[in-house]
Amino acid sequence: MLNLLLLCSAAAAQDHPGSGAAEFLNVDPGARPGSMGGAFAAIAGDISGLPYNPSSLAGLGGAAATVHHTNWYQHTFQEYAALGIPVGDETAVAASVGYIHYGPIEGYDAADNPLGEFSPSNTVLSISAARQWGSSISFGVTGKYFQEDFETGSYSGWALDIGAQYHWGSVAVGVAALNLGPQITAGNSSYALPRRFRAGICIALNRLLITTFDAQLEANGAGTMYQGAEYAVSPNLFLRAGYRHLGARNGDNGGSPWTAGGGLIISSARFDYNYTPGGILGDIHRFTMTFGK
Repeated sequence: MLNLLLLCSAAAAQDHPGSGAAEFLNVDPGARPGSMGGAFAAIAGDISGLPYNPSSLAGLGGAAATVHHTNWYQHTFQEYAALGIPVGDETAVAASVGYIHYGPIEGYDAADNPLGEFSPSNTVLSISAARQWGSSISFGVTGKYFQEDFETGSYSGWALDIGAQYHWGSVAVGVAALNLGPQITAGNSSYALPRRFRAGICIALNRLLITTFDAQLEANGAGTMYQGAEYAVSPNLFLRAGYRHLGARNGDNGGSPWTAGGGLIISSARFDYNYTPGGILGDIHRFTMTFGK
C-alpha cells in the first residue's frame, strides 16, 4: 500500500523527477512559472516564484496574495494559496499552504485481495522570509512542514528552502537549494527528501520580452534544464512559452516537453493559465489568480 502511494506522489511530480519519498514537495504551483517551463529561479517581485526561490519574495512592491488550482490526470488536483507582506523597505514575509488530492485509488493487500477505495492526500504549510541588501542582492528562506495521509496511516516531516538572487541591469541570476532536511520514516523504512539545487538566469531583452533559463541538479544525480519566455502583447496581456530538457525522460508517457500559457491583468488582479501536454496520462491545466503587487 505504501509503495503504491509513493508511486502516486512520483507520478504527480513528473515535471520534477527525483527519488525518495515526499516527491510532492517537487510539485511547484503557479501558472506563470509553469507556462515558462518552470524556469523561474531568477524572477523577482512575483509571489508565484516563492516555491522556486524564496529570495524572490524580497522583490515584492507591496502586499500580494495568490490562489492556484491545477487539474492533473486521474482525478488528481492541487490547491495552493500564499500571502506576502513587505515589512519595512528591505524585508518581506509570507505564509502559504499547499494541498494535493490524488482521487480514489483501489487498495489491495499483500495477497492481492481488494480492500476498497481510499483517497491519499498531502499538505504543506510554509513560512518564508526574505531580505534585500542594497539594490542588487537578496536572500530568502522558507520553512516547510508537510504531511502525507493514506489509508493505513500517515507520515510527516519538515524541510528548508534557501535561495539568493543578484540583479544587474537587465540581467538577474538566482540560486536555490530546495527540500533540505532529515530523512522521514514511513512504515518501517526511512527515505531521503527529494533535495534539488537550482540555478537560473533571467534576461530582459527589451521592455516587452524576457527570457529565462534554469538548470537543476537532483539528489540522485539527475540533471534537468528549463527554458522560458514571456512577451508583453500590451501592458495587461502576456503570452508565455517554455521547454523542459528532461534528457532521456523527454516524452515519458507520451508527454511533450513544451509548455504554453498566458496572463491577463484586470485592475489589481492578474489571471494566469498554463497548458502542459501530458500524453497518455492526460494534459495538465494550471489556473492562478494573483492580487496586489
